[in-house]
Parts: sequence; structure tokens; C-alpha cells
Amino acid sequence: MVKELDLEEFYTHGNDIGAISMIMPDRVINVYNLNDGKSLHETTEIYVLNEIFDLNIDMNKSRIKVLSQLNEKLPGTYHNFIFVRHLSYKERMAFIEIPAYITNYEYRELIKLNNQLKDLKVPVNVYITSYDPIILDHDKSKNEMIFHKNIYALDEALETIVNNNKICEYELDFKKKRNKVLRRVLWKRI
Repeated sequence: MVKELDLEEFYTHGNDIGAISMIMPDRVINVYNLNDGKSLHETTEIYVLNEIFDLNIDMNKSRIKVLSQLNEKLPGTYHNFIFVRHLSYKERMAFIEIPAYITNYEYRELIKLNNQLKDLKVPVNVYITSYDPIILDHDKSKNEMIFHKNIYALDEALETIVNNNKICEYELDFKKKRNKVLRRVLWKRI
């Protein structure tokens, strides 16, 4: 259902195929959906999470039920990780959602991604949430920040992360399944 994503090819040839990057505390996954461009980014994300964490989510259920199952089995899912949704159909763009704290590994991977996107001249929107992956909840004392569509938005976000001491080491306590196909094709380990 998914295939490894080559950002240069994706942004050069223009298509919208549910392409995502997920940056986790210990790995990066770059994939797109093989479903003829008919799948949403969210569907690709859920599929990958379902495989990584062996969640046994029934993807044939309604969107609401799938999201409910996902949140029940993996609380705070969409806020625990850095999600990047790549678009290149009508407009080339990357939407990046970052939790309130990230690890050194995630920071280094964001720098690599930032360099790739700037080289490809891809505008970026960045959203830093108030979600604290250490306590697995939103921290109301933290401000959410948005950096708007330009090729330097991730530069600004990374500078803010460093200046506000938002880089620390932590581990998410989720049981991880080592899916052979994902491990072989999609996971890039430290």
C-alpha cells in the first residue's frame, strides 16, 4: 500500500499521492500511498502507524471510527510525532506539525529535511503545537506557533525551538512492531 518517497522526484514531477514524512524520536519514515493518488495523507499516516505499532485498526470502518480506534490504542498520536504532509499537485508545499518538545535526533532530521525542501524551493507551513509528548497531553502554558508559507518558515521554527530550549531526550512508551517490509524499505535508523 505504501512505497518509499523520493522528495526530489515527488516535487519535480508534481502529483498528489498521500505523500508523508514522519519523524519519530528514533526513525524517519518517508512514504507515499500506492492507491492511485486517491488516498489522503491521513490514510497513509494511519496505515503506517497501524503497521509500526501493530494496532490492528480496521481501515474499512468510517473515518470517525478509525480515528477513534487510533486514539484509543495510541493516545495523542497526531501530536507525539513530527508529521509532514507533502503536496505537489496544484501547488508545491509542505505542511509540518511539530510537538512542543523534540529530541536531538528529530532536530537533526528536521535540519536535513529543511535543507532538502529549500534546495527544491518548496514553501513550508510549520505548526508547533502545545502538545507535550513527555506528559502525553497539551500543556496550556505553552503557546502554539505558526510559521507561514515560505521557504524559510522551517528555519524560523527551528531557531524558535533552539531559543526556547525545546530539544530534550525522551522515549515514547509504545510497543513497536518490527514489520519486516517497513523495516527493510522505509525505516531509517540512527
